[in-house]
Amino acid sequence: KDYLNMVAILEKHPDIKLNFNISPILIDTILDYSKENNHDLHSKLTVTPVEELTENDKLYILNSFFDVDYNHLISKYKEYANLYNKRYSKSEINVNDFSDKEYGDIMFWFNFVWFDEHWKNEYPALRKLEKKGQNFTLKDRKLIIDIQRKIISKIIPTWKKYLKENRIGISTSPYYHPILPILINSNDIKAASSKYSMPDCKINMADDAKLQLERAIARFEEVFRSEE
Repeated sequence: KDYLNMVAILEKHPDIKLNFNISPILIDTILDYSKENNHDLHSKLTVTPVEELTENDKLYILNSFFDVDYNHLISKYKEYANLYNKRYSKSEINVNDFSDKEYGDIMFWFNFVWFDEHWKNEYPALRKLEKKGQNFTLKDRKLIIDIQRKIISKIIPTWKKYLKENRIGISTSPYYHPILPILINSNDIKAASSKYSMPDCKINMADDAKLQLERAIARFEEVFRSEE
């Protein structure tokens, strides 16, 4: 949601320099999400025709597509709030309690509420969809996923631009962001607190820790030092 905005905010504050820590796995994830046909489960369901959803798909939607802060995001949109209230009006819910149109709307709103006001101004189609309110089509849902990708594809080029201009500093982490002392010696957990019960299997993966660092530096250099 904010990986681009938190850097672009420097346009309003030219005398400030920011520092960021960016793990290599985050870099990989952003690059993957910017590719047209890559999906996680949420986006894959979002661009699936509602009539093709299975009962398990619908149950997943009811259990996961309201996983958004109610006060800051859901309550701002009457139609989404109505669907939320319907979903949680019963202790037990049946997938048949919702129509195909409502499933389409739930998926639309789950994706839509993450767009900042800035992007609604830059992409007028978002304002138009917001006013529509309900009965969103597959075309509508595909459009917001497409806009998501357009925004995501700007993140790393923007980071690189500000880094080249020396307006941000970037550090990186072990490739998958593990806690290196624990990889090297799991007994180091006791340094934080002696109350933790330790597994019988002791971890000693110093070679893996070293590899995490080497691969992290190589990936960071590949992405941020390349001239594109």
